[in-house]
Amino acid sequence: MRWLPVFLVLFSVITLFIYGSNAEQFEHWYPFYEWTLTQEGEAPTCLKEHADAVKILGPQNSMTCKNLVSCIYNNTKEIDKADMSSALVLLGLAPTVLGQMGPTLNHKAQLCVQSPILGLLCVLGAPSIAFGMPWARTTPVTPTNANAFASGEMWFFSWISWAFNCIFCGRMQKPAQQTEPPTQSIWIILLKYSLAVGAAVNVFLNAWTLSRQTIVSWKCTSSYLEFLWLSLTLVPICLAVVATSVERSESTGSGSKGRPLWSRIFYSLSNIAGAVHVLFGTVMFSSVLFIGTLDALGVVGRLTASTLVCQFITALELERVEDTEQELKDAGNSGAGSNSGR
Repeated sequence: MRWLPVFLVLFSVITLFIYGSNAEQFEHWYPFYEWTLTQEGEAPTCLKEHADAVKILGPQNSMTCKNLVSCIYNNTKEIDKADMSSALVLLGLAPTVLGQMGPTLNHKAQLCVQSPILGLLCVLGAPSIAFGMPWARTTPVTPTNANAFASGEMWFFSWISWAFNCIFCGRMQKPAQQTEPPTQSIWIILLKYSLAVGAAVNVFLNAWTLSRQTIVSWKCTSSYLEFLWLSLTLVPICLAVVATSVERSESTGSGSKGRPLWSRIFYSLSNIAGAVHVLFGTVMFSSVLFIGTLDALGVVGRLTASTLVCQFITALELERVEDTEQELKDAGNSGAGSNSGR
């Protein structure tokens, strides 16, 4: 039951990836330079020649795209080219800057282990990754009580499953009673998930708009690169989740002050994958054509908003689980003390 919603979310991501990858190019433009790129000077002739070439050679022929780009840029003023170059600098820095503003790789992995759905939504809503040094010796994460942390999520999704069975399967059996009550109000849970879903949807729509209204210079016939960057963020996260799971299982009965060997290996691999993800995002965003600085500020601003929302959710959740664990520990100590006093 716990992982079924995760697969549903992943299926939705794949569906959105396929849908977004079919974006039509050279039909939509960012507003600031739309008139310049489509109506000024010889731009209409460039677009007409491109349409004629596509009918003959097909839309996937790279020469049709390259010829159109050359034609449009030959017709563009130098000051406009300089503005577009500034936009590329801004977009190219975005993956690194956003990675420092959002949740760390370890924090994302902890949230995914404790609360898979919320963690996955926050990963998609904050795709930039703040990676660390591979092979570095670090202090292991203190294992936490997963049931106390995710009881609200499990309670919430058990009732969603019950409603689904009632509507589509005709089953009226009441969901099984949770061993522990949810640690949060249902309204707080709904608010968290609404914010996380909104952040993820905002990032997807932003990537979809960018893929429709721009092209990537070194792959100008492909409109899936933005979605590929979003999807590849799951690779380092999955490696970090494996490392966290191994660390929890191996460190429970161990007195070692460092991370277990396999945990360190997977953490190192996740940091390497995170670095590759940032490099790919930098190369991709810094190669986007036909976007001005003001429009690029809008793109980065939307990514920043989603990143800050996911960082806010992640920070609150991790702080809450620490407080919950401390309360349980204090309650256990006080109970043991009263028993010994008797």
